[in-house]
Order: sequence, then C-alpha cells, then structure tokens
Amino acid sequence: MLKLRESLTELKARERVKALLDEGTFRELIPPHEQLESPHLAHQGVVPQSDDGVIVGRGLLGGENAVVVAIEGDFQGGGIGEVAGSKIAGAFERALKDHENGIPTRPVLIFDTGGVRLQEANYGLLTIAEIQASIVALREKTPVIGIIPGKIGSFGGMSIAAGLFSKLLITKEGRLGLNGPEVIEQEAGIEEFDAGDRQLVWRTVGGEQRQKTDHTDTLIEDDIQSIRSQVMKHFEEPGNEEPRCEQISSFLHLLHSFDPSESLTPEKYLALWKESKGAITIEDETAGMSISADSNGSKWFTELMAIDGAVESSQIKTVRCGDTIINGKDARVLAVVPDKENKFPRVRGGEVGLEEGWTIAYHIHQAIEEDKNKDQKRAIVAVVDVPSQAYV
Repeated sequence: MLKLRESLTELKARERVKALLDEGTFRELIPPHEQLESPHLAHQGVVPQSDDGVIVGRGLLGGENAVVVAIEGDFQGGGIGEVAGSKIAGAFERALKDHENGIPTRPVLIFDTGGVRLQEANYGLLTIAEIQASIVALREKTPVIGIIPGKIGSFGGMSIAAGLFSKLLITKEGRLGLNGPEVIEQEAGIEEFDAGDRQLVWRTVGGEQRQKTDHTDTLIEDDIQSIRSQVMKHFEEPGNEEPRCEQISSFLHLLHSFDPSESLTPEKYLALWKESKGAITIEDETAGMSISADSNGSKWFTELMAIDGAVESSQIKTVRCGDTIINGKDARVLAVVPDKENKFPRVRGGEVGLEEGWTIAYHIHQAIEEDKNKDQKRAIVAVVDVPSQAYV
C-alpha cells in the first residue's frame, strides 16, 4: 500500500516539534499561557506573540530523552530577538546540564529564520552569541542536530549558528546563506545579486546546491518519518568527523586555491574542497608585501603594537594579527584592514569576507592552543573598523 508523504515544511513550529518527537511524549516548556513575549515590540508598533516565535518541546526521540526547538517563520520572519534567542540557548544549556547529571538528552533545532530581528537587533545578536556558545559546549557531550526543512530557510546570524551543528539536514526546498537574496539586492544592487532570478537563488543557497558543496550533511526528503529516521541515525551513528567550524586550515587552503574571477561550478568547488580537506598549514601571503595603513583599524592596530618586543604574525594582508603587552598583560590584537589589490572584490574596501573570518579564527585558535597550559592566558583584543560583511 502506497503511503503519502507527511510534510514537515507545511507544519507550524509547534506541530513540527510534536511530529519529530515520539508520539504522545511532547511537553512544551514555557508554553504560551506563561506570556513570555518580547518586551520591545509593542513600543515599535508590532504586536508581540506569547511564545515569541520559538517552541521548546521535551519528550522522547527514538525512545531517548530529547529537547526539540523550532523557530516559527510566520512570526516576524523567524527573527531572533531577546526572548526567542534566550529560549533556544536556555533549552540547549538545560540539555547540557542533563548530560552533566548523567541524563543523556538529544538536542535538535528546526530552522525557519531570516536571522536577527531588526526591531531588537543588539539583543538578538547577543542571544545568537549565547546560542552559538551553547551549541559548542553541548557538542562535546552529544551530537547537536539542525534541520532546515523549507519555507524561509536559515539566514543571518542563525546561518552562522548552523555551521556549528554536529550534523545539518536540509530538504531541496530549504535554503541556507548568510544574507537572503532580497537583502543582498537591496544593499548591494541587482548587479551583485538578482533576487528575482529564482534559478540563481536556488543555485546559490538552495538545499541541493548546499549539499553538493558539502555545506550540509544530509539531503532529506520533506517527509516526517524519513526525517525522524535520519535524525535518529545521526544520534546513533555520530561518526568522528571534525566539525566544519574547526576545519580552519582546510577552508583557508580552499580559499587560496581558486580565482574568483573564474566561473565556479558546484563540481569544481567540490573538487577543490576535496583537495583542501585535511590541510594542516596555510600559506603566509604577507611576505614582501605592503599592508594597508589607510584605515582607522590599521592605525589603532599600529598604535597598540608600538612597544618593544611586539611581534606581528599576520597570515594575509587583510587581517593584521600581533602579540603585544597592554597594561602589563599579554594580548593578541586583531584587525581587518582594506587591501585595494585583493582578488576578492568585496573586501577591497575593508569588508569582512570568508578569508578574513577564517583567518581570524585561525589566529584565535592558535592563541588558545598555545596558552592552554599557561596560568595566564592572552587577552584577545579586536579592533573593529569595518563597513560590513561581503554579501556573496
């Protein structure tokens, strides 16, 4: 007998959580009658919602304790504000405490979000940082699974959080990117990205493309039972692959390997990525090259490094890194600076691109590793003087 598929994408957030958990085990934490809603929206003429667009459910998944969180895309575009972000971070922090108390708990997040809610942007950014910290901590105890079923997808700060998950599942209808197509067109112009070109959108941020380029782990059918099976499989057979966010040298090697002026197909990208995986060193591009001193960030960096014994160890021209002493304490100073001759056009004016992000991560991880057995750790000082991030 042919059984019709049951779509997860077509369900509301609360129904998505119920559908993923074992039947009859769903129990909502902080339900609507507790009226935990955003205190900021009404002042801006926006009607708040009693669950602030995030559903947290406890129950069983495959017979094991689980916490499943779903973002409601129909409320403020799935935007993350103070309450919504705190509910997600709090759910994962509770799961971490469960593990520390000997109660294994399976954590899952179902994405449907455009990123930070603009009406409370700073609060949203702070809570997304808390979400990211909770994912990294929880990942040490158990796989943390993310699902992007469709509708909105995952964009903005939550797309960065998605990169921290142990495993990321996406449907063909799902989308994943730092900036949504409409945002790129609005801010950078139609010449940079035509949001009306649906083929371009799906070739860039669509689920199938993201799977082909190894940005996600599993391409799933939009069917509740098959999604449940895949989620449980990832918990039962987690594997030992290094998380994407820790494959720093591999991604830097990849970025050094291709020319952005040439057309890059998913197949070519994947071939370059396979060559780069496992790389353990990155090349120093700064030897014999002048580094820009035109920006305020570069000038502040130079002032902070202007002491005897300070050592600069930048790997690329657009990221300045050095070790110095500030108020008698060791510090590592980082700054993103312009490079007018850079091969990546969007960073020539000082914007932050992939190479800059991964290089900053490289220098921070290096300091953490070098200082892990020291009583006194270096402070990390970021000199922030950038206009934005590169959109695509």
